[in-house]
Formats: sequence, structure tokens, C-alpha cells
Amino acid sequence: MSALSATLSARLAKLLPRLASDQHGEVAATAAAVTRTLKAEGRDWHDLAAHVAEGPREVIRYIERAPRPEPAAYPFGSWRDVGRQPRGNSAHRYLVVRCQNASAGRLSEWEASFLLSIGQRLERGLGLTPKQASTLTTIAERLGVA
Repeated sequence: MSALSATLSARLAKLLPRLASDQHGEVAATAAAVTRTLKAEGRDWHDLAAHVAEGPREVIRYIERAPRPEPAAYPFGSWRDVGRQPRGNSAHRYLVVRCQNASAGRLSEWEASFLLSIGQRLERGLGLTPKQASTLTTIAERLGVA
């Protein structure tokens, strides 16, 4: 004797709760439906009883997963070095120093603090954003040091 198939178990699971009805006619009709369903699969009530006595079975499904692809190497070194530009800062540094030396009171308070902040940024080895570089160039051109 083998266990009931999954489709047969599913069909019986829908029918069996109807056996608890208060109506005798519904209980008799359900019992007849269970008998027909079992006979259609070549089974009988004894197979159903054995299946119930067997209890639930633990089913383990193994799903084979594709291995994770290795991340592509970052083309510019470590991700920590993305904002750092060890070379190429010298032109900006030179321009900041020239602007600070040539200002002689011609810089607004904001421009002076801007030059100070980007000077510190360049000293730490960090690059400028395109907008910062554009603003630096604009200030340098206005002062005539570009």
C-alpha cells in the first residue's frame, strides 16, 4: 500500500469537513462522494484510514541556486578612494592659493569661506565637484589670476 497522491489528498481535504454537518443527508452524500473519489483512484476507506494513521510526513525540498557572480573589480581602485584624486588637484590648489593671495579685499565673505573650504578639501586629497571647479574658475577669472 502506498500513500495517497497529492491530488487525491487535496480532493479529500475539501470533502471531509462536510462530514461534521448537522444535516444527516449532507453527511450521507459526503460519505458517498468520498467513496466515489477513493474508488476513482483505486482506493477505499481502509487506504484513507491508513493514510490518516500514518500522520503528517516531513517533506524537504532542496532548491539548487545558481552561484552568485563575483562583483566586477572597481576600475578606480578602492571604493574609499573614489573621491580622492592624488593627481590632478595641483592645478586647483594653485588656483586657490593665487585667488587667496590676489583677493586684497575683493572677495565677498562667501567667496573667502568657499576658497578656504575647497583649499582644505584639496589638502585632504579630495577632488572638487564640477560645480565647485566651475565656481573656482569664475572667481579666478574675476580676480584676473586664471
